[in-house]
Amino acid sequence: MDSKNHDTPLIAEVPTLESLKGNPFLPPQDERCLINQLPAEILAHIFLLGTVHYDSFDDDDDDDDAEDENWISEDSSDDSDDSDEDNVVEDGEPEFEVLVSRVCRHWREVALSTPALWTTIDFSGDSPFERAREYLQRSKNAPLDISVDITLDFDDEPEEEEEDDLSKILPLIMPHVGHWRAIELAVSEYPLMHAALIEMGNCPAAPMLEVLQLYHYEDDDDVDYDSFKPAAMRHQDFVLFHGNAPRLTHVALWGVHLDWDASHFLSGLIDFELAYHTRDVRPSFAQFARILRESPDIDTLTVCRSGPVGGPVDWLASVLGCTSNDLTREQLRDTAGPEADTTITLPSLKSLVFALLPTDYANNLIQRLALPNIESLALDLEEECSEFLRTVSRPSLGADKSLLSVIQGLKVSGASCNDKKTIEDAYGAMRNVTSLNINFCHTSQLWYTLLVDGGPTRLPRLKALSTTGVNGADMRKLVEARKAAGVPLERVFMNEEDEIEDEDEEWLHKNVQDFELFEGSDDEDVMDDDIELAEEEGEDEDDEWEDIQ
Repeated sequence: MDSKNHDTPLIAEVPTLESLKGNPFLPPQDERCLINQLPAEILAHIFLLGTVHYDSFDDDDDDDDAEDENWISEDSSDDSDDSDEDNVVEDGEPEFEVLVSRVCRHWREVALSTPALWTTIDFSGDSPFERAREYLQRSKNAPLDISVDITLDFDDEPEEEEEDDLSKILPLIMPHVGHWRAIELAVSEYPLMHAALIEMGNCPAAPMLEVLQLYHYEDDDDVDYDSFKPAAMRHQDFVLFHGNAPRLTHVALWGVHLDWDASHFLSGLIDFELAYHTRDVRPSFAQFARILRESPDIDTLTVCRSGPVGGPVDWLASVLGCTSNDLTREQLRDTAGPEADTTITLPSLKSLVFALLPTDYANNLIQRLALPNIESLALDLEEECSEFLRTVSRPSLGADKSLLSVIQGLKVSGASCNDKKTIEDAYGAMRNVTSLNINFCHTSQLWYTLLVDGGPTRLPRLKALSTTGVNGADMRKLVEARKAAGVPLERVFMNEEDEIEDEDEEWLHKNVQDFELFEGSDDEDVMDDDIELAEEEGEDEDDEWEDIQ
């Protein structure tokens, strides 16, 4: 036997306490809490990170929940300050900032001295007013994100409760308008929105406001899109924040109009959404153009059953400062001069949404937008749209490329077209499209047929496809055709309401990198995020293709 074997110990040496000192995987032996030795500034930063990621934690495990509750209650009983009353009322599971403030005295002191933890004010659930009042006090002068949703179901009769809620909310939030960062207000009854607008008009300024989202939700069956009601509230003799909102970048106005001429604070925007305006409260073309031209960095524009009032003749008249009846034949004929320029150039615009627009109106408007760097287009047009598709398939506004040749993402929720050549030309122009989101319930099946039979030259860069109205067997056929043509799909998203057999679903999981089902319009935002991610990854993978400038 080799003598070396006698020198090897059969049992490993037992580590001593001395040798374990400083081991980061073991708790300290002197009962010290290492996290509480961190500077308060670092602990506060950890708390702030927790508020961002807490909602993503998996809280479905009841055992884990019970363990967390015990941990909090034990630490609180050992070291909490019982004299410091917690006035935050929670209807359900506490938010992260409330949880950490109840762990122990030290954490509570750090949490309460960190105003940024208490800046999200959400008036939802039962009796949110006491909670909001406490958050507003703790936030001090930190930028506030305020969300007020007092909408009612359309099937319900209007109730006094909605008005009562707003009468309690406005006195709470209006004194803090000086440090609003974002305000979202959604109502069902316009008089409540009008009351809120008047309050905002009485404010001298909103110096920190970046996001303004005002939503008036109304049952479409009851809306007359010609005339605003109540008529007495159509005119506004005030301007929000006295026109002083220098940091405003994101604006959404659903069924809510402003004094467009006086609202010069609508400038420097990055995201602008106009939706559901009756014709008599829509901006003129000159007002619409002024907002966009004074927002050179605008990234996203959404026009949904709204937009500049009238048509091309009205638009020209508004630019020339006259009425359409006053236009001369010479003015109608000579539209190339700078004084009659109705072209709006948006060099920074990346995303354009046209929804619930008459096709002729959309076609006229798109011809007046110069979008050299657009990346995504979303369409939901109300009528037959062949002429619109022909417009965006050919160069326009002095450009040498069509709009469809520049975009990388296309979403078609509604676009009725039964002309085969028009769809072929549209597909032919979309050589840079990496993601396609299409609802075949509101479009011609020619879009599907021509994509299956198109071969390698049809949408050669397409990597992600999202569909509604396609069954599992037809999706398999499409995936197989793309693979055989040498342009395979990588990501497929299908509406779970469509007919998808188990074997089709199993086959798709095996033949594309990523296959998912979605719930339709309710999950549309999640689906769009997935498509956007697919676009970004597609760009990284396809560096060998020449970029279209």
